[in-house]
Amino acid sequence: MANKLFLVSATLAFFFLLTNAS
Repeated sequence: MANKLFLVSATLAFFFLLTNAS
C-alpha cells in the first residue's frame, strides 16, 4: 500500500515538474 502511495506521489511530482518546465 505504501509503495502505491509513493508511486502516485512520484508521478504527481513528475507531472508537476513537467508543467513547470513548459
